[in-house]
Amino acid sequence: QKDYDKFDQPDKSDMNLYSDGTLLINSSSDNLNYQINFRRMFPYRLSELNFDATNTDEDYFTAEVNFKYMMYNILDKNGNYLRRRYD
Repeated sequence: QKDYDKFDQPDKSDMNLYSDGTLLINSSSDNLNYQINFRRMFPYRLSELNFDATNTDEDYFTAEVNFKYMMYNILDKNGNYLRRRYD
């Protein structure tokens, strides 16, 4: 069994605590350049959300969020691994 295979199935007790995520990095012409796949990530900090009930215009919430993760892989636009990271 490869080291990175141990992250494929989290323990049943952790099933609701972690998620996988992908960050897509595009070129200036909006073509995919790289992708970073995060495994078993979870948020640990969320900025405040400002809400104004008197505003009648359509308003979107924006916030900053920080994540921690167990592992990440960097792939090129063709899906070839450039870097594997295991913790």
